[in-house]
Amino acid sequence: MKKIHPAAWMRAALLPLFLCFALLDFLIIPVWGWGIAHSSPELSVYFWPWLTFAWLASAPVYAALATLWKLSAEFKKESPVNENGARILRRVAFYAAGDSAFTLVGIFVLGALNLGQPGVMLLLIFATVLGFAAAAVFAALADAFRRTGRLTIT
Repeated sequence: MKKIHPAAWMRAALLPLFLCFALLDFLIIPVWGWGIAHSSPELSVYFWPWLTFAWLASAPVYAALATLWKLSAEFKKESPVNENGARILRRVAFYAAGDSAFTLVGIFVLGALNLGQPGVMLLLIFATVLGFAAAAVFAALADAFRRTGRLTIT
């Protein structure tokens, strides 16, 4: 029985994540939002600001997925635990922290413009906390990759 390479496992996990986010961003959120906006005329002003916010907040997620795809190439080379792997993970941590900070600012801006819905705002605060936690985990992994990559195994 042939062993499946970790790079293949990683790419097999990243591809459905990308497809789920694309489906969410370009089908589910717009259709759901359009339905809500047209069911209540007073909510129609919410549609474009929230859709734009969702798309802008998704950009770092796609960048992080593409960056993790690059890490799978490092796994394929059989040398992911090095300075290059650490740099890739630091970039993912940066994307996660930046996206979380953008989402937090967006919550306050949309709330100040009186375009916020309390349930959605609470959900976004939860997502922001998860994003900052993911940033911390990726930063810690980057540090571990950097330190381990310096070791020479004899």
